[in-house]
Amino acid sequence: MNVLWLWLSTTVLSYGIEMKTVLELFKYIIKNGYKINPEGYDNLPPIPDEVQQELDEDNLKMVMPLYNLIYSMSLYHFINNNLDELILALETLNIIQKRDDLEEKTYQENPTLLTALSIEESTRKAIKDKLVMQYKYYYGDSTILYNTKENNKLDIYYVEGEATRFNIDDVKDIIYTGYYYVGCQLINKGTTSDDDIKNLIGTPIEIVEEEGNIKYEFTIDKSENTQSLIKEIIKDIKKETLELKKTSTT
Repeated sequence: MNVLWLWLSTTVLSYGIEMKTVLELFKYIIKNGYKINPEGYDNLPPIPDEVQQELDEDNLKMVMPLYNLIYSMSLYHFINNNLDELILALETLNIIQKRDDLEEKTYQENPTLLTALSIEESTRKAIKDKLVMQYKYYYGDSTILYNTKENNKLDIYYVEGEATRFNIDDVKDIIYTGYYYVGCQLINKGTTSDDDIKNLIGTPIEIVEEEGNIKYEFTIDKSENTQSLIKEIIKDIKKETLELKKTSTT
């Protein structure tokens, strides 16, 4: 009975130590900006037969009372004392990879172990409802992920490319300018009714100014916030035009 109790207690304890070891390794990997690359496992070379035989023997020894506890403690101390070397080895084997900027943004929005372990899926979910504007400027291209909000406000989620040099208000001005040109086009065509604006839903917009040096590319989405933004911009353009006419006649 005592032997059975010793075996059971050391097995449970050693299992707990191994789980703690793996968890702390994952946390260290995530803390240092890495993600797990499932494809890396598929590209690993096969384990040699003699190494596999040793691993199988070690697994059998893990049922031995006290040995399993000593082995688990040794593994725990080894990994904790060699974390940086292990990360380098895992990165070399392509089992882990650095998170890109968008993945890092997604992780920081919800910095949990679950988010990190499923970062690619989490990123897809995070950006699926975001709007995209491609902005081509003198010095290079940019991609801006954003949402239109109530009261004609903008929520900038992610910026990539040359626009990262700008502050957040300047990035919002880029988006407002794109919609400003949409408003101008609608006014010039005389199509500014609610139905006219709704007809733009799903329409790819391409605007080029200054001899092609600046270009906007985006698609009008179906949200009421976007439609409200366009209506407000049209109202502002008409107001500015009226004020200019008044100024010119005085």
